[in-house]
Amino acid sequence: MADSLTSDSRRRLAGYAVAFLGAALFAVPLYDVWEDTTELGWGILPSLVENVTLFALAALLVAGGVWLARSEWDSDHATTVVSTTFAGFVATAALFAWIVAIQLWTMHELKPYVIALDAVVVGALGSFGIGVYRARSDSRRRDLQVERNRLAGLFENTSDAVATVELADCSPTVSSTNERFRETFDDPDAAIEAASRLAGTSVSSLFDGDHGGETTTQEIAYSVANGVHEVAYGDRGDHDAREFIVQFVPYETDRGRTYVYVVATDVTEQKQLAREREANERLDLLHEYASKLVNAESRDRAAALAREAVEELYAPSDVRVVLDGEVVAGLDDSDSTFNTVAEVGDRGRVELVAHLATRELNAVNVLATHLDDVLGRLDYERELAAEREELDFINRTLRHNLLNDIQVVRARLQTLDDADDEQLDDHRDVLLDHLDRMAEFVQTMRTYTKSLVEDDEHVLRPVDLRPALEDVADGTRNAYEDAVVSLGDIPQVAVSADELLEPVLENVLTNAVEHNDKETPRVHVDAERHGDWVTVRVADNGPGISDDRKEAVFERGELGEHSSGSGFGLFLVRKTVESYGGGVEIRDNEPTGTVVRITLPVAST
Repeated sequence: MADSLTSDSRRRLAGYAVAFLGAALFAVPLYDVWEDTTELGWGILPSLVENVTLFALAALLVAGGVWLARSEWDSDHATTVVSTTFAGFVATAALFAWIVAIQLWTMHELKPYVIALDAVVVGALGSFGIGVYRARSDSRRRDLQVERNRLAGLFENTSDAVATVELADCSPTVSSTNERFRETFDDPDAAIEAASRLAGTSVSSLFDGDHGGETTTQEIAYSVANGVHEVAYGDRGDHDAREFIVQFVPYETDRGRTYVYVVATDVTEQKQLAREREANERLDLLHEYASKLVNAESRDRAAALAREAVEELYAPSDVRVVLDGEVVAGLDDSDSTFNTVAEVGDRGRVELVAHLATRELNAVNVLATHLDDVLGRLDYERELAAEREELDFINRTLRHNLLNDIQVVRARLQTLDDADDEQLDDHRDVLLDHLDRMAEFVQTMRTYTKSLVEDDEHVLRPVDLRPALEDVADGTRNAYEDAVVSLGDIPQVAVSADELLEPVLENVLTNAVEHNDKETPRVHVDAERHGDWVTVRVADNGPGISDDRKEAVFERGELGEHSSGSGFGLFLVRKTVESYGGGVEIRDNEPTGTVVRITLPVAST
């Protein structure tokens, strides 16, 4: 603002200085009129007629100075005018002062006619200078016109859209365009102005003396419907838009910067080809990562591969993978705002800080879906491996238990030929007992296999809890006559279970007796309901279980001290109860012994 005021002040000062000089020059004709009327006795009218030309010239000089002060000329141009005017005034005054001084010195008088003729010589010389200036200006104008015509011809034959912008009344105006520009842009002025705004400048600033004259370049998109707008690289919502590289080229002349050429090069096809190449490269990389995902051996490895793929393909910024509410790949303590989310089925999501275009987001969604499939495959393989272990364990248990009983049966049968009646009765009782055990074990294993391995056929039903506990308690008393088995409060409630419930409860009570080191093993059973759950407590007075083994006793194949079993008991108990939706835990009894707590869901009515 200060520079603008200084420039205006300089221009006004220059103009008014010229006007002051014109006003001062009025003294010459006024002095002549005074001398004619007083010294020579002329009338006022003849004297005015004689000096009218001088009055007019002085008045024109005053008017010219005022016009210059009020014009919009550059201050440098105004300074040039006033300096030239005063230089001419001083030179002319000095010339005539020299002539007058010489005449007075040599002849002691003036020669008016000679002085007048000298003025004619000075005027002729001035006219010669003006003629030379006009000739040179015309020559430069013709050269400029030839250059403009040459450029116009060149622009007409080029494949680029070209427009010429020049100052008209201090305002940038499109003076000419080639056919390609007219075909491309409906409103050339509006298109050029919008493109310059996107470039962070204005057309007017390109004409300023402070501008360095460098070419300004900007990439734009243009369509008839939306005009000039930014290029959207990832998601081209304006499918009819063409893309251009626009150059603003200031053209210097000897009179200052008066032209700006605007050159718009259509790069739509090149950009489209570049995008297609980039998309193909990303697709190849996506396939590569998809292959790696297929071969991932763990959930964490699959999540890490998905995060790595998203970062390399689309978003070189914060990316993390969240599965089951846990950040498994990426920074868990990131302060970033995650703006884009791709769902990994019902398992979790891939989160990105970057904003993605629709096409890129679709690709990330495909990758997230693929990750979900891989995680599903890993879950299936894990379940398959668990089932294989279950079947292998069942197979080993069956072989162990059944082969033992079969060997007993075979040994007994081999002694039948030499046995008396009393021995036959004993052998028969043992054989029947072992056959019953074998049949019961096979039935238990069938139910276990059906409930835990064949999940789709595992149907739960309401089972009355009190009768089941009473039957198990009676069976334990009959099997272990030296044990004391007591029942406490048992609510009248049905739980969601199946035919394995009684074998499960029997297993717990049997363990409580068999692993008891007291002379009289005591087992107390009670139950308590809490809303939709029932907790059964089986407490004994045995030696108890150390804390470091409270979980280990539920593991497959785990045997207690002095146990001759298969290690199937408490493992079956936990797996069966968990298949009901419940749970099992072991706690200490007071003052000694163990409490097994079995939580079962109440059957819906």
